[in-house]
Amino acid sequence: MTFLHIRLTLASIATTIISLFVWINLFLATGVSRLLAWAANQGWYPWLPSKSTKPQSARPRVAIIGAGVTGVSAGAACIRSSVECTIYEKGDQVGGVWARVNKTSALQFQALFYRFHPAVRFRTQFPSRDEILVELRRIWEMYDLPSRTRFNTPVTSVTYDAITQTYTVNGTDEYDAVISAVGTCGDILIPPFKGLDDFAGLKAHSSQMDKVDLDLNRGKRIVVVGSGASAVEVIDYVLQKLDGDETKLGSGEGMVEVTVIARHDKWIMPRGVLLSSIASMLPAQLGFLFEIFLRRFWYGSELHGMTPKRPFYASTPCLNTRYLDLIRNNKIRYIRGKLDTFTSTGVKVTGVAWDSQTMISRPAVFPEEGGTADVEADTVFFATGFKHPDSGFVDDEIWKGPQGGEFRPPNLFCVAFPPKYPTMLFLNDAYVDAVATAGHIHIGVLTRLLLTFLLDPATRPTPMEAATWVTKRKAKSSVDAKSRKWVGEEGVKSRLWGGYNRWEETGLAFYSYGELLYWVASTVFSRTSRWKYAMYIAGWNHSKVGKLARSFGDRADGKHGVDVNGDIGARKSDIAVGR
Repeated sequence: MTFLHIRLTLASIATTIISLFVWINLFLATGVSRLLAWAANQGWYPWLPSKSTKPQSARPRVAIIGAGVTGVSAGAACIRSSVECTIYEKGDQVGGVWARVNKTSALQFQALFYRFHPAVRFRTQFPSRDEILVELRRIWEMYDLPSRTRFNTPVTSVTYDAITQTYTVNGTDEYDAVISAVGTCGDILIPPFKGLDDFAGLKAHSSQMDKVDLDLNRGKRIVVVGSGASAVEVIDYVLQKLDGDETKLGSGEGMVEVTVIARHDKWIMPRGVLLSSIASMLPAQLGFLFEIFLRRFWYGSELHGMTPKRPFYASTPCLNTRYLDLIRNNKIRYIRGKLDTFTSTGVKVTGVAWDSQTMISRPAVFPEEGGTADVEADTVFFATGFKHPDSGFVDDEIWKGPQGGEFRPPNLFCVAFPPKYPTMLFLNDAYVDAVATAGHIHIGVLTRLLLTFLLDPATRPTPMEAATWVTKRKAKSSVDAKSRKWVGEEGVKSRLWGGYNRWEETGLAFYSYGELLYWVASTVFSRTSRWKYAMYIAGWNHSKVGKLARSFGDRADGKHGVDVNGDIGARKSDIAVGR
């Protein structure tokens, strides 16, 4: 038996063990999820709405921009804290991006990591779009948010008055704080590929697959453009159409041929509560350990050529347990290269660095050394993501630091607060890349941190404190993490895996979930005036904050002359936060 055969055998055994481990995790997570779903139905559950904590006065008021998962969860946290709020939604329904994707779309990670509110009652491990929307609307109604939501009302401007310390939304509505919850998924994005109009087959964005007539008996050659989570969803969608029968995938007569065309390789990791927890909570300095595990045992030598060259802790991974096996076993074809042009019958790919059809167990080549590939297609799905939502309501002034310079997302205090405006929260808006989830406990935690800053000015960070915090973590150089040639690629060893110095090259453009929670916790405990609110920020003991909220109006009448950033005696003209 050759050394290569031994390595292939070990990789196959490791893959089997990992898959078994994943299913054990799924079984355990199912039990925990069902227990939480049962508890959320009980009257004693501590995170249900209470009459004693409902807002009892018009102030303080918080404007929330966006009625997706983040906006609704933030609204629930406000009402639970006796703080009045209004949700602005440019569309005609709640749900955000979930209201605009396929009916078959589902979470790619387990429900335990998508508990956007403690009262959520998911009953499946990977909830579908409709199950998520049902739970979101239930929370929305539970906290009487329908009466506080304005549909078909886009926010076009937000202005800040330093004297009254209030924000004015759309020129008329006055608020004491603002939460931007527009997220990162706006309109669909389909790049203007050369020859796209010449293609005679069916084409659609990956979020609109269920709106087209995909007849696998009529069109059996499918091209997926893109390699991220949306591409993985397309593969799952095709398998659903085949009733999960993987034997129908592949090349040859009567088979469904699926080709994924990737511009860049993305990290794929197996599903599982334990593995996901380790990945998201492990300090980035130790991330190379998890990366070695994936490289050696999950990708193995067969898929070495499609293993990302950039470090694991430099981009957002995708979660799927069978995707790599489908590539490894030639059930689907994976090409890394540049989509050069569309033809009437397919696509032409140039600079092919790796092709699973011919390069299994072989390393990738540099794009300039690669060849071309002509791929025939009846159907093309664009897994090319979404445009970032327009935040034109934010003026350049909001991003300015206390001593000049700019602090634009993701370079915000706790990746959420502009240094000079602790009562303005960008919740999930500043996200670029992370090993984290957008719909978990941090939504409530950061919202309650904002409310703490609002209700007790003594807890607010000074502009210099916030700016210094960001500066220490800000990337020192501008590097395209997707396209650069990593040091490890050239055979040069570094003290960090792949030659990656995170704080030099990505800074706050990447973080792990554990880091985010640590940053918030260290913020709470770094000043004694915040200690008494620690339990509240964590989600418990709302009584103290409720008293502050109920007396806010009286205190606000006498606070003029104290700027929102804590500078005593500030007397400025209105600052335009947006146009």
